[in-house]
Amino acid sequence: MRSTANILFLLIFSLLCFFSVANAAGIGSQFAGVILRTKSAKIEALENANFACSVPGTTIQIRSKGVKGYQPTEYIIPTGLISKTKKTVKANQLIMGRYSGKVSITCVYQGVPPVEETVQLDKITLFGNSAF
Repeated sequence: MRSTANILFLLIFSLLCFFSVANAAGIGSQFAGVILRTKSAKIEALENANFACSVPGTTIQIRSKGVKGYQPTEYIIPTGLISKTKKTVKANQLIMGRYSGKVSITCVYQGVPPVEETVQLDKITLFGNSAF
């Protein structure tokens, strides 16, 4: 049953992407995979090292579908961007969509001396995620 739901989700979302304005304009690249974490590992590592990061949205880490020996990829979902499926983003969900451009996230060390680190993540412009 779950496999059928996954296939149905991918088919419906593919059609949404095909008929969307973003697809018609041909802007951006596509991604698909499974959400591993709902926070960027890079951001989390800096925050654990006493850095304060100003993140304009939600960061995620995904494992691409169909790729062996993968490196997880990290993205940012800008504040205000809502899933086409209207589902909240959670770990272990399927996700697919489009991304375009990069977002720079500045993290400042909360000690002496204050040091700045910058993390760049691909910016998601359109996405849908599964219900589970």
